[in-house]
Amino acid sequence: MKNGKSGIIMLFPHLPNPRMLKRINALKEDYLVEVIYWDRGTEFDKINQIPPTIKKNVIHRKANEGNPLRRIGTTIKVLMDALKIIRESKPQYLYISKLDMLMIGVIYKRFFNRTVEVIYEVSDLHSLVIDKQKKITKKFISEVLNSTEKLLCKSINLLVVTSEYFYKHYYSDFVNENKLLFIPNTPDSQVFNDFSRRQNQKFTIGFIGAVRYAKQIEMLIEAAEISDVNVFIAGKGVDYNRIKEYAKGKSYVEMYGEYEYEKEIKFLYEKVNCIYSVYDASKKNVQIALPNRLYEAIYTSTPIIAAKNTYLGEIVETHKIGETVNYNEIHDLVNVINRLKNDENIINCIEGEASHLKEKWVLKNFNKKLLDAIRT
Repeated sequence: MKNGKSGIIMLFPHLPNPRMLKRINALKEDYLVEVIYWDRGTEFDKINQIPPTIKKNVIHRKANEGNPLRRIGTTIKVLMDALKIIRESKPQYLYISKLDMLMIGVIYKRFFNRTVEVIYEVSDLHSLVIDKQKKITKKFISEVLNSTEKLLCKSINLLVVTSEYFYKHYYSDFVNENKLLFIPNTPDSQVFNDFSRRQNQKFTIGFIGAVRYAKQIEMLIEAAEISDVNVFIAGKGVDYNRIKEYAKGKSYVEMYGEYEYEKEIKFLYEKVNCIYSVYDASKKNVQIALPNRLYEAIYTSTPIIAAKNTYLGEIVETHKIGETVNYNEIHDLVNVINRLKNDENIINCIEGEASHLKEKWVLKNFNKKLLDAIRT
């Protein structure tokens, strides 16, 4: 291979998000990295770009966003497109995100190159996979997806998870623990160099990241009006248009839109006094996932509001770095907002607790673990 480096293809069902861009940057010094990703023709997630030195292959095929069942036919076409590229590149490693892409990797390994090593990263679990389904059709699909993933995971060499609970509550049934690596979605600390929070005229709660779980964001907007605080929403996502419409005419809500992570994330957190990370906690994935907001809040000493009865909420309560609320009770949220905006001592205590945790979540330490795990 060029420069004596081993080749690694990173395969994604979308433009690599900030988390996967961190993986690319971690691997590019030791490996000859090539990226394949599926451009579904969506209107968001176009700013965070792959480094120009990385070879990229873009598969342009429009598909339904948010509903994997309605894009099965297109997925099969993408599978064939990607397989052709992989066969031409002949990589030593495949780094894969999402189940549909894992299928491509395993087909390549089974039929074209049995020595290729497959790394599979999981950042969330789809409702069809992790939640109990009531309707007969969805129950059948869930069983098929579970069986498919169990079969495919027999061919992986390394399972990377962003929450230990993904393994505890799901993958432990069919993936050996010696293949497990936990890498939290912690930021590169350098993006927050010289962080300095602004003095807002009015207490401001931020929702920063992929705009989804619309009901919980709408609950925040409604609670903010009752508590007389501002809401700052930055990011795009499947529920962006719904929230933008809901926020129309509400002067206390600012919709910032899409942002470039490394260049703008510090600026965005400087604008807010508190970060909101409440999702629909009736869903199993929400109960066990750990979003990047947790680590961003820690690095910026920003109080975080999370949902009760979730792994995120458990960490927030244990380390006293924010407040937890019932995910569907607006009065609970109003009470928490009022406490935070009216009691400066609470804010100071939370900021102090968060500052002690920064050294626990250093990205370069986890990058080293990733590189070591791939080598062994």
